[in-house]
Amino acid sequence: MHIVPTVRMTSVILLTVAAALSGCTRGSGAATSSPPDPAPSPTVAEPTTPTQATASPGPTTSPAASQTRAAPPTKPPEAAQSGCADLELPALVVVPPPGQGSAPRRFILAGPGGEERCRLGAPYVPWRSAQCQVVGKRLMCWDETRNALQVLDVRSGELAYVDPELEDEEARLDFLVSPDGTRIAWSTTVDASQADVPEGASRCRISISEADGSGVRTMLEETYDNLYHLRPVTWTPWGEAIYVARMRVWVEGGGGSIPTFSGRYSELFRLDLASGEFQKVFPSYDVPLCNRCISDVSSDGHWLAYHGEDGSLVLRDLVSGGEMLVADAGSTCYLGHARFGPNGEHLVYTELEGPCDERDAFEVTRTVTVNVPPEGHPQVLAKSTEAVDWPVGWLDGETPILDRVYQGFDQRGLWVVRHPMAGHSLAPEDLLRGVLIGVLRLSDPDATDRPR
Repeated sequence: MHIVPTVRMTSVILLTVAAALSGCTRGSGAATSSPPDPAPSPTVAEPTTPTQATASPGPTTSPAASQTRAAPPTKPPEAAQSGCADLELPALVVVPPPGQGSAPRRFILAGPGGEERCRLGAPYVPWRSAQCQVVGKRLMCWDETRNALQVLDVRSGELAYVDPELEDEEARLDFLVSPDGTRIAWSTTVDASQADVPEGASRCRISISEADGSGVRTMLEETYDNLYHLRPVTWTPWGEAIYVARMRVWVEGGGGSIPTFSGRYSELFRLDLASGEFQKVFPSYDVPLCNRCISDVSSDGHWLAYHGEDGSLVLRDLVSGGEMLVADAGSTCYLGHARFGPNGEHLVYTELEGPCDERDAFEVTRTVTVNVPPEGHPQVLAKSTEAVDWPVGWLDGETPILDRVYQGFDQRGLWVVRHPMAGHSLAPEDLLRGVLIGVLRLSDPDATDRPR
């Protein structure tokens, strides 16, 4: 690991709901052990009084691994300031919304009721959840200003960096920690502006390293005629394979960027880490490529939620190949944003009725949960004529976290469905303002969590 003491801040970009409603559709981790303790560096914690925080080529096979590289040297430990040692769990990890004052940005740790419990300062505070993963008691975020993984220990306040020394240092990058916490999957993509590849093409790599960034091995390298990015979605429970989504890159100003709402996919693959086989899982090669029809894949790789040609929500068993209808889109103008719970036993989604001819026009919205596999009747968690409640995470295996967005986009905030099996809930008047990064859980302090 490589310690970098310089402190910088990153700018905040407005996250709009308009992007969420584009396309036909719009996630959760497995239990892990924490990676080895990184060397500490100073950070700041601020205890607070309770307040409200305001897609194709055919299948390919690659060598299982390339020559490994050693980790860079680690600097000696430095004194660390106090973290949130007495933090009560579970706790939501959020970052402030755009435009919230001029104070330095902090990670906000809040209770399920929205009460703020602690704040943590760090050199890099991201604005979107795709850059971060909660691993045990650590917040792991890719710091694009340093091209390194920032690791912040919530309890102690210790700060360290994992530098895997990837070949494409200027690439678009995603990472995903393995279920046992001992390895990290890295995905990088470069285009003609960043590497020696043809104009309009992209080179994608997936590499594996130890948790401290050592022993980097390239597991897959593909060059595509189009602009693609490979995003790790989930490891298999025993860590023998990774499910990967191949996503088209939007081109802006001559360069490539991933859409703001990443995490809904058009193609899903399975990368076997022993053989290097890169096999397409869905859709099959004999059907037309869909437009982001894949909503989510369960953390154990058993279930896939996707949308049929008519928009209906379908559950596919990836083991048996069987399918079950979850929701018929005949009576709705939008059906999607489906997410599996952390244990894969529940699926939550949102449906809108009304014209839907404008991004913020609707008559009524419902957020619904079903058992996996479906049995019994769907349970309505939230219903409104003035706001949409988007599922963005889970407090535990049965309790969704929703992002409520009011018509006109003039107000939004997070809230937890406290009793999801007891009937539809009313959102509180005071919402937790911010972007959800993940959840620190009491039942399993080593759990991995990353909203998708």
